[in-house]
Amino acid sequence: MVHKQQHIWVPHYAVDVKRRLDANVFPILGKRPLDQIEAPELLQAIRKIEDRGSYDLAQRVLQVCGQVFRYGIATGRCTRHFKPDVIERQLAHCERNEVRGAYNRAEYLPERKRMMQYWADYLNSIEARAKIIPMPGNAA
Repeated sequence: MVHKQQHIWVPHYAVDVKRRLDANVFPILGKRPLDQIEAPELLQAIRKIEDRGSYDLAQRVLQVCGQVFRYGIATGRCTRHFKPDVIERQLAHCERNEVRGAYNRAEYLPERKRMMQYWADYLNSIEARAKIIPMPGNAA
């Protein structure tokens, strides 16, 4: 039997993460629910950190925000009008049970296609507003 490792934040790390979000993200995003926050707003917060030259901090804040949004999707708090089961099926890498996986391959397929088209349309809509951020050092 395989046991999943439980990830628990130690108290000092949780305090540090909350401090970073309080200082850098919450002033821009406010106290809105996850499903009302658009990616360009989050990127605006990250770019403000980068504008100060704090690239490492920007990366850490972006990573934590990604964890928060993944948690929101997994728990149904951030669905973008898609059922959590559809999102979970699309995010699943593979079914552990091969027989079940063969039958579930097309589960929610029409909704999954619609969700992926929504995502593609969203990415295309922000492509024109993309800002290229120069990498420090000799990055190519």
